[in-house]
Amino acid sequence: MRSAASRYIDQDAVAPAAAGILHAMLPGAAAAAIISILALTPAAAEFQTYPGATPSPELEAAASREEVQIGLDPDEGMVSYFTSPDPFEDVLAYYLQLGREFAMPPMPGLADNGHDRGLAAEITFSAQGLRAVPTGVRVKQAFVILDGAQDITESRDWLTIIRPIVTGTRTRNAAGWRFTPVRTENATAIVRMQR
Repeated sequence: MRSAASRYIDQDAVAPAAAGILHAMLPGAAAAAIISILALTPAAAEFQTYPGATPSPELEAAASREEVQIGLDPDEGMVSYFTSPDPFEDVLAYYLQLGREFAMPPMPGLADNGHDRGLAAEITFSAQGLRAVPTGVRVKQAFVILDGAQDITESRDWLTIIRPIVTGTRTRNAAGWRFTPVRTENATAIVRMQR
């Protein structure tokens, strides 16, 4: 398994070569403007597990059985699951030092408000689009982009933080799926996606 750092380009080594190429291809002012913008682009931070968080094979197993709503598809990449007893706000503050929060659009049918998000009891897909029916269960959830991407769909390294952890049963049908909450764990989940 490659380390997170090995996946990123050494910007200190590449920047002088890129600047030389840009100066050769573009008039001076245009090259200088592009180089200035690139210099302000945040570099990817080295991932660090939240202090005291532990890997969670239980959460990973629940996710593989589709028994937890996390907000990601594990088939899209490598997913790491951790839990912490610490408050959501503390975990979020820690990861905001390493990345940038992404405001996930609310799911139609759920009354999401910032970090306060509803879990869906049912999701249907139709010609009119995606529609959710709320369970009445509320969680705090945030998404943090770790690699400097502008959008979570473009990011190759991001995570979501959720509290509490709600597990249940999920069944699929022709129109979508239904989720029934069964158990709530008073802990914070940290789920990292690497693509």
